[in-house]
Amino acid sequence: MNSRRSITTPRNQVTHTVRGLHRQTLKQPSRTILKNPRPRVMDEWNQPNTVPECLFSSLQRLSWSEYTGEPQERDTVVYILKHALHLKTATIKSSELEVPKFEMLKELSLSSRASAACQLMFE
Repeated sequence: MNSRRSITTPRNQVTHTVRGLHRQTLKQPSRTILKNPRPRVMDEWNQPNTVPECLFSSLQRLSWSEYTGEPQERDTVVYILKHALHLKTATIKSSELEVPKFEMLKELSLSSRASAACQLMFE
């Protein structure tokens, strides 16, 4: 199953990216800064040694489409939730055939979040 990931931030900056994802420089506020130009299953997640500044200082929205629930994807989402201090919403969209919604809800909602105001939404 192909997956598409995007992270938005309100400030102009370049982000460190997950291995295999395309780097993109922001030119305007609230634009997508992480996008997979060739959607595919995430084959690897290497946790960074340090938390990217844009993640803990300004990330406000996370939108993950076609979430499959594979360990690499789950670990990436959990890492973002754990370190994004200003995250307001995290929207996870799965293919109904790939991930049972209850299992996805249970796994991700039990993970710790840096932002107490973060709303975790599932579609």
